[in-house]
Amino acid sequence: MISNVHDLSKINHRIFSISPEKTDLDEFILDLQEQFSLLYPNRLITINYIRYTKKPLVSIDQDRVLQILQNLLSNAIKNSPRTSLVTVTIIKKEDVLQISVQDQKAGISFEKLLQLFQPFSYSETQYSAVGTGLGLYIVRTIVEAHGRCIEVQTEEGIGSIFTVRI
Repeated sequence: MISNVHDLSKINHRIFSISPEKTDLDEFILDLQEQFSLLYPNRLITINYIRYTKKPLVSIDQDRVLQILQNLLSNAIKNSPRTSLVTVTIIKKEDVLQISVQDQKAGISFEKLLQLFQPFSYSETQYSAVGTGLGLYIVRTIVEAHGRCIEVQTEEGIGSIFTVRI
């Protein structure tokens, strides 16, 4: 939470930045799998990794991409039943890295969808735990700093898929 508030302050003062560097995506994914299994030992999380290029190199800010994944995964876990599967799909195609996080069951109402990426916006579901309402705002800021976009597909009672491209 402190990190999110710190990032919010940087965003508001227009000093938020990213530092992209060449990253071996294969190694990055292995690290992710290890971290997620330690952070969420009792949850069903699957990571699908698809690479359409021979080279696993991508220019990203590793810490910020990890922050994106942690925020999206945390939201997916908070907003779905304990026994449901959360799927993370990472696709590298040419110079684009696409990350999708899919949860099951809750979904987001149309009214809440309009406020979703605003600071302090929080959408409560029957499964949700309390949050700060900063995660998706920060995710959007990081993605836009990489010069790309975030999308959401959702249906109440079915679930949501958040997709970022960087």
